[in-house]
Amino acid sequence: SAKSVARSCRSLTIRLRRLSIRCSIRARRMQADHDVLLVPALTHGRVVVRRAHDARGVLVGFHGYMENAATGMERLLEVPGAERWTLVSMQGLHRFYRPRSEEVVASWMTRQDRELMIADNMEYAARVLDRTTPAGAPVLTAGFSQGVAMAFRCAVRSGRPVHGAMAVGGD
Repeated sequence: SAKSVARSCRSLTIRLRRLSIRCSIRARRMQADHDVLLVPALTHGRVVVRRAHDARGVLVGFHGYMENAATGMERLLEVPGAERWTLVSMQGLHRFYRPRSEEVVASWMTRQDRELMIADNMEYAARVLDRTTPAGAPVLTAGFSQGVAMAFRCAVRSGRPVHGAMAVGGD
């Protein structure tokens, strides 16, 4: 009957939660007995670029959580006057599959080793700017959701003059 299936599902859910809690406690105990090494590793960032003829400057976009560079480019194309700017949509370095899908999406960081991840992202942004921005060209950054923090970081820490930053939906 439907009631017995519902009871079985609730019972299974409760058992899985208890198992998850026990595994989490064991993992924390194991961490106390193990060293954690943070080893630099090279990874490649995906960047979508749409160049404009006689561009006024470069607009660099940072997507939100569980999005990708293609989604970011779609947003940049909606900015009024975007056709007069070179558009650069950077994808977060931390890729994963959208749940129940084969679509590759990304995030900019997690809490774990956050400061190192920020440094990696800033190095990535600086390299992208070096490859996409002519000397002296105005640069604007734009971020959506999780990408807002990256847009502001890039504007402040990129090592080159950034003329403005746009933020949509960020904290």
